[in-house]
Amino acid sequence: MRNPDLFAGMVVCVGGPLMNPPSANNLRYLENVAHLPIRDLQGSGDDPRLLMNLRLAFKNLKKLRAKDVELIEFADRGHDADLSVVDWPTFFAKRRDPWPKKVVRIAADLTETRASWIEITGMRKKVQVEAQPQVAVRRWATMNEEAKRAYIVKALAKNTARVAVQQTGKGRFRAQGFGITKFSLLLAADQLGKGGKVEVRLANKPIRKVAMPSAEVLLLDFVERFDRTRLPVARVDLP
Repeated sequence: MRNPDLFAGMVVCVGGPLMNPPSANNLRYLENVAHLPIRDLQGSGDDPRLLMNLRLAFKNLKKLRAKDVELIEFADRGHDADLSVVDWPTFFAKRRDPWPKKVVRIAADLTETRASWIEITGMRKKVQVEAQPQVAVRRWATMNEEAKRAYIVKALAKNTARVAVQQTGKGRFRAQGFGITKFSLLLAADQLGKGGKVEVRLANKPIRKVAMPSAEVLLLDFVERFDRTRLPVARVDLP
C-alpha cells in the first residue's frame, strides 16, 4: 500500500493490514490499492483481530468502488489457506496500466509519496505518521471492537495527505488535494499540450505551466525506479 504503482495485483495469503496506533496503521492507505485486482485468502479460525482488520479493509474497498477485489475465507482453517481457489492463469493475465488516466496517492511520510505520474512534495503539519486519534471516553466505551477500528481508520484520514489527479485532455488535468501544500506531475511526451503547455484545475482554479521534455527528468526517474514501462520526460511542480 506504500508502493502501489509497482504492482499489477495482489494475492494475500493469511495476512492483512495492521491496526496498531500510533504508527502501524496500514488501513489508512487503503485507497492506494483500490485500483488493483486483489485476492485475500484467509482461514476464519485465525486471530480475531486480523479478521476484523481484513473484513473492515474489504468493506472500505467496496465503498471506494474497487472493481476486482475478493476476500476468500475458509471456515475450516485457521492460519492457513488453499491456494488452488485462485484462477491463476486468469489472474496472471491481468496487466498493469503504466499510464492510467487517474491516479490517487495517500501518504503520511514524504519518503512514500510517489504513485505513477504524480508525487506529493509538501504536506501540512497535521499530516503525521505517528498520529493518535482522540475520542471521548464515554463514546469509546459504547463501541465494540469493530466500531473502534472503523473509527480509528476514519479519524486517521484527518492526519493523512491525499492527492487525486485525472487527465481530462492533452495537457489538461483536474486535481484535488487534502493535507498537501505541493505536488508534482511527471509526464510523458504525449501527456503534454502543444508547446509543452499544461493546465491543471485545482480547487476550480486553473494553473498554467509550460514543461519541456528533459533528458534529465527521464534519466533520473529511470535510475531511481528502473521501470521501463513508465518513462516520464517532463516534471511540472504545483502550485
